[in-house]
Amino acid sequence: MTHYLPGIFAIIVLAAGWHYAFFSGAASRLAHIENPHLNARRVFMRRINGVVMFLLAIDFYILCYAAMNSLAFIVVVVALFFLMILLLILALADLRLTRRLRDELKKRNT
Repeated sequence: MTHYLPGIFAIIVLAAGWHYAFFSGAASRLAHIENPHLNARRVFMRRINGVVMFLLAIDFYILCYAAMNSLAFIVVVVALFFLMILLLILALADLRLTRRLRDELKKRNT
């Protein structure tokens, strides 16, 4: 049973990335209260983040099941590392935009 867990995890991450990239409309619902330029940037970053999650799932699957020789293993681990860093950077940029929006809404309400 434990042999299948990495594959199940990869499928769940792949599905989450697919949904986040193509079907999540949370960022676009902020369009009426956020600057249109910033909202377009947020939507674009979230779509890129969904694609990164999609690639991360594929990379994790390859790492667990297909990387047999040492060179392939190193390449997959390095790719996994860079994808996780990119995921973190995009998430932090989204948080920064959210903080900016929250501060802007506080200024409007006071």
